[in-house]
Amino acid sequence: MKIILFSLLAAAAFFQYGCSVTQEMQENASFEGLVKFYVENPVGTGELFFQTGNVENVDAVLKSAISEYLKGKGFDEVSQKSDAQIIFRPLLNASYRQPEFEDSRSINSTSQALPIGATAASNLYATLEIQAILPNSGDIWSWRGFSPTMMSATNFTTASIKEQVAWCLEYFPPEKNPSRLEEIREKRKESKIKAEENPFKEVLVKEREKREKASQ
Repeated sequence: MKIILFSLLAAAAFFQYGCSVTQEMQENASFEGLVKFYVENPVGTGELFFQTGNVENVDAVLKSAISEYLKGKGFDEVSQKSDAQIIFRPLLNASYRQPEFEDSRSINSTSQALPIGATAASNLYATLEIQAILPNSGDIWSWRGFSPTMMSATNFTTASIKEQVAWCLEYFPPEKNPSRLEEIREKRKESKIKAEENPFKEVLVKEREKREKASQ
């Protein structure tokens, strides 16, 4: 049931936003002057790696990659979630693809691979999304960045995790990327129009909110 839900959400997101969208932001969100961050446990790795038995390992590497990247941008990690000014939540949005599906930007086979086992579902793929949450905003997410490529349990590597994270967070914080910030606003206007045309929008949003709240 969870895999079906993830598939619907991923398909809806692709239809609604299109592959050119790399980030979104809430109307009144601001990250100006905020430096203390905390990284939550990833959501969705269990769906992609349910047959491999290394979910904890993948989660640890993903969290470490996010932390390392943000520190490189001058942010400071805190050990307690309650001390954070920004909370980051990584999500893997899974969907089914044909086994012969190959991403043109797939990771080089010589990269350091995680021990994934031989029984992984080869036709289950996922895209990485990283949400930035302002604790007192009341929003499920305040900003979020997306990776433009898909990955599977059979080609998931340590190097690919870092690359996906860099794609998601490349333009964070938005205040330091003014041209991108304006692009977000324009895309948000387009998204609202398309969302109003989608008769299943309310159902999909509610299901996503339930999934994200359950992860907190």
